[in-house]
Amino acid sequence: GMVHSNIFDLLKWDRALREEKVLTKEEQQIMFTPGLLNSGEKAVATIEGDAPNYGFGWVIGNLPDLGLVVCHSGSWPGYGTWFERFVDADRTLIILRCRDITDFRAFRSFSGGIRAIAKGEEPGPITYIEELELKDPDKSKWEEFCGRYERPVENDFYINEIVMKDGDLYMQIDTDMRFPYELRLYPLGEKEFGFKRYPFPIVFGDGCVNYMGQTCKKL
Repeated sequence: GMVHSNIFDLLKWDRALREEKVLTKEEQQIMFTPGLLNSGEKAVATIEGDAPNYGFGWVIGNLPDLGLVVCHSGSWPGYGTWFERFVDADRTLIILRCRDITDFRAFRSFSGGIRAIAKGEEPGPITYIEELELKDPDKSKWEEFCGRYERPVENDFYINEIVMKDGDLYMQIDTDMRFPYELRLYPLGEKEFGFKRYPFPIVFGDGCVNYMGQTCKKL
């Protein structure tokens, strides 16, 4: 943690590994081997995509056309990083970000496009949540969604209250990492909504709301 670098020095680090200036190929093979849990199962990374396993400091996977791929992300308030090495194909992708994400779907489609280029594929379009929201939603039941909700048991992100402002729905949320704040909800379906900060949906039911795999009752 707390390492300050740039894309040029990180590329030098990639080259130093590839040229065995730091570790031999045999030592790197150990680093790129998924760790084993006490149960005997492979250590699994908590990210989606091409690299599902975890080794020594690297998330590990394989692509049919490109072979071994290892990667890792990093973050700090106001910063985000992505370092991905296509080891067999001799390609390297480095993304350094020095601002918070204002629309997660847009950023994910942008970074996905950059990854597609690195993999030799055609990048898709950048998608904003405004392009996904219903253009003329039925708001007749939105008042029923308003109110305070119980806190989920396991999540450090939780909705305190849903409110209506100027014809739009907003959620007042808390996290264990920051003070409470408010985010607008964008209608994606009759009872399904999205918001810019994270990609998961907010789905309302009868006297409850579901998000991040948990259902919270209305208080």
